Amino acid sequence: DIPRTANMLGVTIRGVYMMMKKLGIRRADYKNV
Repeated sequence: DIPRTANMLGVTIRGVYMMMKKLGIRRADYKNV
């Protein structure tokens, strides 16, 4: 189930990144998290 977990993690990170982008948070700020 490792590949599935990695895939879910990637989807989650991508979702969070897109949400932050929607909120107008800069990429530099996201990098520090």
